[in-house]
Amino acid sequence: MAGSIAPYIASYYNIDVKQAQIILPSIFVLNVFFSPIGAQLAQAVHPKILLFGANLVGISLLLIASYQSSFLPFCILYVLGFGINNALTYIVPVHHSWLWFPERPGLASGLIITGFGFGALIFNTVSLYVVNPGNESAAQDGKFSDEVNERFPYMLRMVMLCFSIMSIVAIALISPGPQDESDSARAQRSLDNSMVSESLESHRSSTLSNFDSMILDSESARGGASPEVDDNSPENLRKRILR
Repeated sequence: MAGSIAPYIASYYNIDVKQAQIILPSIFVLNVFFSPIGAQLAQAVHPKILLFGANLVGISLLLIASYQSSFLPFCILYVLGFGINNALTYIVPVHHSWLWFPERPGLASGLIITGFGFGALIFNTVSLYVVNPGNESAAQDGKFSDEVNERFPYMLRMVMLCFSIMSIVAIALISPGPQDESDSARAQRSLDNSMVSESLESHRSSTLSNFDSMILDSESARGGASPEVDDNSPENLRKRILR
């Protein structure tokens, strides 16, 4: 959702749209580093408790972000809210679907991941309709009218209300899967876990590569120094992030 509403974020906080576009890759980076923690918690914590705690923290941070009057605190709260929430809850239904359907783990997790993708599609459309129901075009400087800008915080709060309702339904319906499983099912789940780990590592590498490209573009736009002598080179910045 952060990508689709970036022009409205830029207009509301009177910043360049390129600054607003840093939010989405930042969420990906945070998500990648917290996902292993979420995977461990999904196996150790009751799903209702984990969903309640993660959604409470995530939605609260996003709700507080909607009241911020400057971009930096908004960006920090928004990234933390989405990044931590997604990382801690994404694997929960996948893990327990494997326990409920040990002979069909690929089908079960595939359906869940498909639903995750549809959620982004639906809420992108909903958020744009709420913030700009008249489909108003931005001015040449990229800014929208005051009427559209005033609807931006309201749009965030409406989306958070929808997230809250969906979270309550999910917490009420989810149940921990049975722990007993056959040897073949256990072997299949181990294979699926390995595939998920490889996918997360690939996503991590891709995210860091995109992050490097963004830094290079920024340095090129400023006419920055050569990478050999620049302590703010993408490689050095990435190393400091990974510490």
